[in-house]
Amino acid sequence: MTTDTYTEHRSGHWAFIESAGVPVRRDPLMRLIGSWRDASKAWFGGSMIEPYILLTPPGSPNRYGETASVGSFGEPMEIRLRPSLLDGTHPKVHGDPEGCYRFVADVLLHEMIHQWQIEVISAHEEAWHWHGPQFTGQCNLIGASLGLAPVVTRNRNGSRLPRSAQWPHCVRPPEYYLGAYDPDGGTPDATEETITDPPDIVPCPHCAGTGSIAAPRAQESARENAP
Repeated sequence: MTTDTYTEHRSGHWAFIESAGVPVRRDPLMRLIGSWRDASKAWFGGSMIEPYILLTPPGSPNRYGETASVGSFGEPMEIRLRPSLLDGTHPKVHGDPEGCYRFVADVLLHEMIHQWQIEVISAHEEAWHWHGPQFTGQCNLIGASLGLAPVVTRNRNGSRLPRSAQWPHCVRPPEYYLGAYDPDGGTPDATEETITDPPDIVPCPHCAGTGSIAAPRAQESARENAP
């Protein structure tokens, strides 16, 4: 549970970034927290406290981002976003800077649902690697207002419908990212359909299907997600 002390610190964190942050990182971070604030009002009823958002590589090379209920310096609720996505140096995301930002903002939106799962509804959904029915329902609620096709939690009987583990990238029109997203770029990894897992359990490109915090495995009570 988040205390008043943590709430104050999280607010102070963003005041510091805005007033004293190094511009090369301050500017995109302030734009990202602006996107977070807009999405929080539009789709989460303002029910969440602003998280720490870090432009730092997630724990696995296959993750675009991750959400930790215990952060890097012991704080609650940290969202990490892979900086190479924003910088346009990632094998799958490169080119138009605005397109790169749109991709990262979508990663953040995915992570916001994980934050909502942890802080608001306490729905961890480990059996689905955090992308279960409640996560999928929130994806479709937001997606409907954005004009996006619905996604499913799991495919059945050989169907290949878009899955919430890859939302919203899997249902965005290609042109939305202005050519910056190349899903076939780089070498095959767990974000692609070339893996041998059945379609029912293709890992999420953000959490790589782990649904666990980047912390010692002995700490089973600590959980982490990553769109």
